[in-house]
Amino acid sequence: MLQSPSSTLASYTTAVADGEYQAAYALLSEETRTHIAYDDFVASVRADRPATAARTSVLLHAPTSSETRSILSIDGEAVELVLEAGSFRIVGNPAAPVDQSSPRGAIRSFVYALEQRRADLLLALAPRAAREVLDETQIAAALESENRAAYAELAASIRSSLGAPIEVTGQTATMRFGNDRLLRLIRVDSVWYIDGVD
Repeated sequence: MLQSPSSTLASYTTAVADGEYQAAYALLSEETRTHIAYDDFVASVRADRPATAARTSVLLHAPTSSETRSILSIDGEAVELVLEAGSFRIVGNPAAPVDQSSPRGAIRSFVYALEQRRADLLLALAPRAAREVLDETQIAAALESENRAAYAELAASIRSSLGAPIEVTGQTATMRFGNDRLLRLIRVDSVWYIDGVD
């Protein structure tokens, strides 16, 4: 019998709450485990364990038997799951403040960084070209400038679309949100970065 996406997410939160990190790690997708070492996963989960254990899953998109991907929400954060060998597995690391192992993980991290006004995280999510001309001080100043409300609105608009389809073409990805706006991402050495907002 096919394990549902919500059952996978429930098993993940239970494993984290019980400190069963091997079991939680096994619920990540094969691609995610390729890019996130077990020790790094454990460190991120331990840092966020109280919050992760308290989260509840709410189904945003109910998959049919023919679908291979699903979007769920953990406490308002969109999480993508993929069907592998008859069971749904989690794409990315829901416990990490910055998850750049998948486009949706990077988008979720971008929203979190904007909401928390975390200049350090926004800089980490920027491509190398942007990091060469920007620093944390400049980003922090922009977040606290007269455009502060605009950044909050941007975060809210993207958050409301976290379950939207993401189009991946080679090393780039896009997601539409809000009033036909476009969020662009780029992948470099298996790491996803926020490339811009149109």
